[in-house]
Formats: sequence, structure tokens, C-alpha cells
Amino acid sequence: MNAQKKYAFKNATDIYRGTPITLSSPEHVLQAGLGCDLEAVGLIDHTTNTDFGSTIDKSLVEALSLFRAQIGLLNRRGQPILVESADGEFDLRGDYPVQKKDASKGRPWTVTPRPDGRVEIRVRATNLERAAELARHALRAERLEGKSPVEVKAGITQTFPPPTSVNIELGGGLHFRAVAKSCVNALAVCLGPERVASGPFDAIREYVLYGVDNFNDLAQGKPDPQSNLCCFDFRNYLFPALPAGIGFGGLDHRVLLRGCGETGVVYGTCELFGHVPFSVLLSDSWVGDDFCWGLIADPLPDGQGHVVGHLPLEMRPSLAASQVMAHASDLNGYGVSLRGLLSAVKEVVNGRIINEIVSQVAEETFGTTTDQPVTRQLLNTAASRVAALFVQQMHRVDSESPVEVPSVLFPPADAKAREADHTGRSPS
Repeated sequence: MNAQKKYAFKNATDIYRGTPITLSSPEHVLQAGLGCDLEAVGLIDHTTNTDFGSTIDKSLVEALSLFRAQIGLLNRRGQPILVESADGEFDLRGDYPVQKKDASKGRPWTVTPRPDGRVEIRVRATNLERAAELARHALRAERLEGKSPVEVKAGITQTFPPPTSVNIELGGGLHFRAVAKSCVNALAVCLGPERVASGPFDAIREYVLYGVDNFNDLAQGKPDPQSNLCCFDFRNYLFPALPAGIGFGGLDHRVLLRGCGETGVVYGTCELFGHVPFSVLLSDSWVGDDFCWGLIADPLPDGQGHVVGHLPLEMRPSLAASQVMAHASDLNGYGVSLRGLLSAVKEVVNGRIINEIVSQVAEETFGTTTDQPVTRQLLNTAASRVAALFVQQMHRVDSESPVEVPSVLFPPADAKAREADHTGRSPS
């Protein structure tokens, strides 16, 4: 396998639309928003690329915003990725959702008469200087100017917002088609765009394009008239471990293609972030030799890029068309998969978060020069700040964030019935 950065094909026809390429546009084999930088030129026209980016690709990468934000990926503008929560969007490493001021709360102080005739004033502020300023405002507002306080108490209380609840909604026709598109792109790199634009792959190309041309209908939950050609797949035997030395870590994206000459089948498997597995039926009328080809990509911002190339055939079994899609509708597997991904992401990024916090606090406390003497007070201040920021970061996302299962996640009953009729047996 090799780490080639870009493929350039002298191809004049858009492999999806079948129309002439009037303006060639680099196409990311796997979505750039997921942290893969492998590009191919000569697959699609600029207009098709734009259509993908505003529909199925956008839908998939936004569904995975939580994981993208956790590992530190940025959006196209180089800004932090915002994650949707019940309270609005928030920056995983920055601001929580900004809450509108509640007018019912009134002034930032309270006045309570005491039985002995005295008045107790409590002030809420972000620091002691602001508290003193508000105290003066409170005295004027309560017509107590010139009065001498009998007793003054001040304290600092640090509070953290509760864990943010995030619903993860991954699945359905739009996301499946985005994954299928990545497999078609990979197939074009493996076999060449001219072969992918031909008859054996008409069905999968039409499947991908339906999600683009009917994006709004599918996004609104309207029925999908097409048979599923992509699905979640939790069969362990279909995803054996890669050979030693291939791959970068537990969060790798893995797109593997398998051509089966004897059965006439070409199918792909895709594992996003190493934990969310899909299978895609690319063709059931393939005429050619057996092959196995893979793209392995490290999505981490400071990662090692990607490798591509041919793999031993035993990396994926030879399957018939009915076997590619004949998997169990395993709701439990879906939940376990996403919860496992949450845990894996946290394990990978926690060390980085600690390093970032320590570096940030060191600069805030000691500055960028070494002229300032290090005192016990400075060390205590730095230690407290590190602890506070770490606790705050750990509260960003609830470890028990609910996993939402869309109603269109798995094939409907009639699709299963059609599959049973076609194969002569019920799906396993």
C-alpha cells in the first residue's frame, strides 16, 4: 500500500451523471469533513461535486459532528465544529450554548430585611472587583448610600454546567448513500473511472444520485422507493483484522472493496472511525478477476494521512449478492457501536486535552518569558486553573448521551420480503 496524495485521471465523463465534465473538480474519495485528504481528479464535474457537498455529504459529516469535534477537526473555514445539543449549538472546547438573559431574574443582587432592623445585601458577580462595583450600585438603588456596613463577607464559588446531552442520529437513506458514494469513488480509483461508469455499476450510481436529486424528500422522512444497497453491518467475520503494519490506530476510517469473479459480485465495507461498519452492494454482474483493495485513513488532525492499495483476498470473504445485504437488523449492535466509538474517542483525545490545558495555563500564569519568578502562589494558581479546566472539559459531553435510532435505519418489512423472494430464504 502507498500514501499517494492525489489521483489524476484523463476522463471526460462524469462517472455519476454520465455527462461531459466541463469543469473538473477534485473529489475527496472519502469525505474531507471526516478527516480524509485523498483526492481524485477526473471523476466528476464541479456541479456534481457541489451537489454532493450540499446534500448527502453534508448530511453525513454533520451527523458525526460530535466525534469530529472531539478529535479536534475544524470546519472548512478553519473554525471549531459546533455540536447540536438540546440547548443549541456549542463549541466542544469553547463556549457552551449562550443562554438569553432571563429578565425575570432582575438585578444581580438581593436585599433581605433582618429581624434586628438591619438589611442583608447579597451580590452575585464573576469576580471580586465586579462584586464591589455592584455593591455600590445596590447601596444607591436601596437608598443606603453613606451607611457603613456592619459586616462584609466575600467568597468565590466555581460552578460547572451539567453534562451536555447530545442525540446521535446516524442512519437512513441519506447517510447510507453518502457511504455508498465513498465506495464508488474508491472503486473508480481502484479500477479506473471508465470501468465504473459502465453497466455493471449502474444501480449503485443511480442509488447515490437518488439521494442528491431527492434530498429534501428523504430529509423530511418521505418513503424511499429504492431498494437498499448500503446498510449497517455488524457481522464480525466480515471485518477481520488488517495485516500487521497496515493502519494507524483505533479510529482509522477503512474502506475495503472486494471483487468476486466466481459470484459476479463487487461489494464494499466501510468502517467510519473504526467503529461504525457498513456494507455496500456495488454490483451483482461483475465480469472480471478477484481483487481486494483498500483505503485506510487516519482522521486525527496531526495524524499520519492515509494509505491505499491492493490487499490479500482473505481480507474480505467472497460473497454472493444475497449475502452482502442479508444481515440482521441489529438495533443493539448499532447502540454498542456508537457507544464504543464514544469511549474510543475519549480515550484517544483525553491525553491531548490535558496537554493543551497545561500549555494554556502555563502561558496564562507565567507568560511567554522566563523573567517572572516562580512562587508558591503562582504554582497554586496554575494547579487550580488546570483542575478547573479539566473538570470543565470532562463535563462537555455526557458519557451516557442517548443514541437515537431513526425509524428509517433498517430496511422496511416489504424490502425484507422482496429480499426473501429473491434469495429463496429469509434474511439472516
